[in-house]
Amino acid sequence: MDPVLKAENLSVEYLSKKGYVHALDDISLEIGKGETVGIVGETGSGKSTLAKAILGILPLGARVGGNLLLRETDLTRLRGEPLRRIRGRDIALIFQDPMTRLNPLMTIEDHFLETIKAHESVSDREAHERTVRALTSMRVR
Repeated sequence: MDPVLKAENLSVEYLSKKGYVHALDDISLEIGKGETVGIVGETGSGKSTLAKAILGILPLGARVGGNLLLRETDLTRLRGEPLRRIRGRDIALIFQDPMTRLNPLMTIEDHFLETIKAHESVSDREAHERTVRALTSMRVR
């Protein structure tokens, strides 16, 4: 089966006062349909950089090398509205410190609903049905 997300020789460099600094070097991975992946590592190991590269939200001046494919679409080549359309619908991210990103007064269901409604024109009922399907299909391995 073809992977849904595939990184091949992915590298990211950040611009600093002393030039470019390697944040990721030669990362390759494949994620298949229905798989859930958690990225674990020490502080500074590149977890957030990898996620930001996938979402296309790296800071200005960052350089990305290699290939990053979402199905047949090379995410490293997308900009603006085409990239925004896939965020939240096809790919999403919960940062390392969810307490600063997630509203503790909202349920996880509410967070899903908010994301779906922000990225797609769907009815409240459709958003709710999709949220329930997503939450009930998750398995911990």
